[in-house]
Amino acid sequence: MKKVFAVLLTIALVMSLGMSVSAASSPEGVSYYKVYVIDGQGADTEVIKVPVGEDATITANADPSKGDFDKWMFYKADGSAAVEGKDYEIVSGTATGSPITIIPLCNLIVTANYGGKITEFDITNNEPTSPQTGDNTVVVLSSVMMLALAGVVVAKKQLAK
Repeated sequence: MKKVFAVLLTIALVMSLGMSVSAASSPEGVSYYKVYVIDGQGADTEVIKVPVGEDATITANADPSKGDFDKWMFYKADGSAAVEGKDYEIVSGTATGSPITIIPLCNLIVTANYGGKITEFDITNNEPTSPQTGDNTVVVLSSVMMLALAGVVVAKKQLAK
């Protein structure tokens, strides 16, 4: 009778602790677009976060001390060319003038080009990743309990012989 209660208790503990593992959900926060603004070759990258779903604008200004300003160029986060109206909207200004105000519709890279030179960029994701959710301790404890249950079953069969 004690072994039956031990088995039932083990099963109950495994099931109750296992529920917390399967019930853990990822944390949710505000979704946003990242806009990387690079003001010429070798310039520091300014990262601006814009909440998704809001018509938040970003204004970029060219720096006259860097030479003759040519134009703004827009890229998607993967480096491919961004399309006006699909990936961003110009609210005021033009791509060949400064300042320019845009509404991002995806993650963007905005570069300012001076003196006939195209600004090169290398955007790497250097932000820390969110920790995984779930309780690893519960997984280990559940595994140990399952092994104990297997030991009880084997011991019972050995004693029954």
